[in-house]
Amino acid sequence: DMKPLFFPFLICATIILLLLSVASAKPLPEETGGGTKCAICTIAIGLIEQMSQIHNQTVDKEIEQLCELFKPPIRQSCEATVEAYGPIVIKMLENKENGDKICNTIKFCTIPTCTLYPVKSKVSKHQKWTHYTPQIHAANAKMDAIDPWGWLKHIIDVLANKHEPVEDLDHDYYSRIPTLRGADWRGKDCNDVDNDIYPGRKASTGASTPGIDNNCNGIFGTDASGKSYEELFCSGDNTPMGVGVLGDSVGAHFQIPPKYLTAKDINKTTYDHLLYNVEDEFDVPYRSWVTGFRESTADIPSSSIYKKMLARNLCMHRDYQNLAVNGMASHAESTVDVESLARNTKTDNPMLVVFEIVGNDVCKHRLHDMTTPQQFMDYNIASLKYLDTKLPAGSHVLFIGLAQGEILWDTLHNRTHPVGVPYADVYHFLNCLSISPCTTWLTKNATERHLTTKRAEELTQTYQTIMDNQKFQNFDMGFLPFPIVEIMKAYKGPAWQLIEPVDGFHPSQIANSLMADLLFDQIDQKYPSFLPKVNPNNAQIIKIFGQQGGY
Repeated sequence: DMKPLFFPFLICATIILLLLSVASAKPLPEETGGGTKCAICTIAIGLIEQMSQIHNQTVDKEIEQLCELFKPPIRQSCEATVEAYGPIVIKMLENKENGDKICNTIKFCTIPTCTLYPVKSKVSKHQKWTHYTPQIHAANAKMDAIDPWGWLKHIIDVLANKHEPVEDLDHDYYSRIPTLRGADWRGKDCNDVDNDIYPGRKASTGASTPGIDNNCNGIFGTDASGKSYEELFCSGDNTPMGVGVLGDSVGAHFQIPPKYLTAKDINKTTYDHLLYNVEDEFDVPYRSWVTGFRESTADIPSSSIYKKMLARNLCMHRDYQNLAVNGMASHAESTVDVESLARNTKTDNPMLVVFEIVGNDVCKHRLHDMTTPQQFMDYNIASLKYLDTKLPAGSHVLFIGLAQGEILWDTLHNRTHPVGVPYADVYHFLNCLSISPCTTWLTKNATERHLTTKRAEELTQTYQTIMDNQKFQNFDMGFLPFPIVEIMKAYKGPAWQLIEPVDGFHPSQIANSLMADLLFDQIDQKYPSFLPKVNPNNAQIIKIFGQQGGY
């Protein structure tokens, strides 16, 4: 008979594998002790222990049903994983071994001192489980041979190597599908077989064909006099302006749903949207503080620079581009992020481009690996020079300073992570494996945290140097500091609610919305020309075109 702990093992091991694989799309060469693979295994086993206590019932001879919680291809991958490792893991769990011991035994972890959970084994600490060695070798060999997660690796490779829509029939960088860098990231393409039709085109391009929505903003046709609605509502002082973000996981809004790793919340519907989240790289660009377009709900606040700009001028409907990439740093941005911008200097409207790289240049495994101010400035000037060849005249670039990351440790280190141990222990475990999102800030070493903040401040200062010494033909520049400290002071609730609970590092949905409100007001006060004027035709646009085709 199968014990209830096998059921949670299936669920949690599969989910953790997907989450951490996508979050670390490019394996770090510095990984030690099994790195990501070790973390996947250890955290999964920890969830098993929690869930085995919550669901105190047996699952009799129903192993073939265990993976039915998932849809293909996750289900088949799950079944292969269960078949290979299930019996060994079940036996060790029955003997009260914890995740650290189990994952070292099956060779997912290779440094016994990198541990996450306290020891609670009823087996002698000298027990080596060596009699399972042949089965472990056979399981590892089988998994290598059949590669049940190959489909996931393929998705990761596609998204990691080129951050452009996977489905884009006319190769104009816009797509009709939402995920895989599609319409969740850039405005939906209303005609994916014509590369002259896409969000952001000038109103004048549609003058000769008023019956066609050339810029996908939902405005087309003519009035009673035969004049194009696009020209009538969206030209001259009412010409719209697009908005985009070039940056890292903060701009992309990285978010692993807490319910995925909270044992008491896991049920048969928990992972219904798992594959969707994988295809969006566990980012939520449609609720990002820059490009978010989803409406608020009772539980989820939603505000963004795009939504506030759109409220001023409905002609910019769908004209957003989120080109942020998890793990992006200044040196990588000049070769990947900027080159994926979809803009034509002659046929398209101007843009406000938010340029934010708030942590990855200082979030290294060692202090001496951090980007230097000169490197940071050189890399970013190279990116700006390229942008000048893509952005239409009249565009704007807004730099956002690096974060004050010491707040993360101060706020969370003594709180309990969803997996059941203090954040300080999770940070230490990931640091030990060299897979922490920011070893230099997420450490108990206060001196190291302070030095990291000092370097972040030095990098932020280079933006002013760039603004003082560089001029570009097609855009002007502005700067605003990253406002997390200001948000925490203004927020009425506890500060920990402003940080994503699973990774303990990124701004939460609440923080994203507050950041949009605060920074939009600051832009309006300091750089009013960066924002569109209020279009007096908005009421007419709503009356004639309603939701303008939605998203």
